[in-house]
Amino acid sequence: MFNLYTMHMYRASKAKSTLVLGILFAVFIIIDLVLALIIYDDILKISIAGALVDASASLTDFSPSDAHNYYLTNSDAFNIVLVIFAVIFTHADYSKGFVKNTYCLFEEKWKLVWAKWTALMTWVTGIYVAYTFISVGLSALIMKSFTHTGWNDFFRVFVVTYIALVAFITMVFLITSLFRSPAGGMVLGIVIASGLLQFVERLIDILIASLNDVPIQDIFMDTVGMDGGNSFFKISDYLLDNVYLSYSAASSTGDTIRTIIVSLVYAVISLGLVMLLSRKKDVKC
Repeated sequence: MFNLYTMHMYRASKAKSTLVLGILFAVFIIIDLVLALIIYDDILKISIAGALVDASASLTDFSPSDAHNYYLTNSDAFNIVLVIFAVIFTHADYSKGFVKNTYCLFEEKWKLVWAKWTALMTWVTGIYVAYTFISVGLSALIMKSFTHTGWNDFFRVFVVTYIALVAFITMVFLITSLFRSPAGGMVLGIVIASGLLQFVERLIDILIASLNDVPIQDIFMDTVGMDGGNSFFKISDYLLDNVYLSYSAASSTGDTIRTIIVSLVYAVISLGLVMLLSRKKDVKC
């Protein structure tokens, strides 16, 4: 099984698509850094920040956790490119045809899934760590508005977001394995990464709130339900894409625990379903 793991790692390291996607990651870091300098440091002296946000909001400080959310969680580019990488990686053994060889190596097919998934997660972990510390590090070195405080919040966000990201990519892994086509995984991943599905979920939250006579503006406030009078069920609190895209340093302890639990549940179910699907012997050896 370890040999199969190393095979997947080697295959991805030699693939031209990996190099292309790596270049895209580097380009996006540079673009986002330039935009951050314009918005937060106002290097063009045009006060663009005041035009983008409420005048009462302060953009004088760019904390490490702010940088993490800016470059990763709230970055459509990062999430979409990572989804494309995950789909190409997952589907490669089918598109290249060598699944006919690897599928017969083990009688227990879950080992094949485990080897591929662990290889994929190794790449995702490496990309996530590198992207985070390169982007945040460049901001710390270059940006005047970057504050060297709040590192505890940064590492909390870093770890929790990573857990949610693993669950997200595992779900993409499931969809791609289920359809054995890159189309399904890419469509789902891009829809989630772009926040489109999250928008639909918030609309459902609004509908549920209206049925419970809860003010719409209270939907996005953590104080809802604390007094026991305006409690209502929010479906978005238990959907992976929302907890992943919404988590930040401002999230409460309850939000943190819920995000971790929801992510782990989605990851375990998705990986378990892929292993279950692998038992279908429809690949001729």
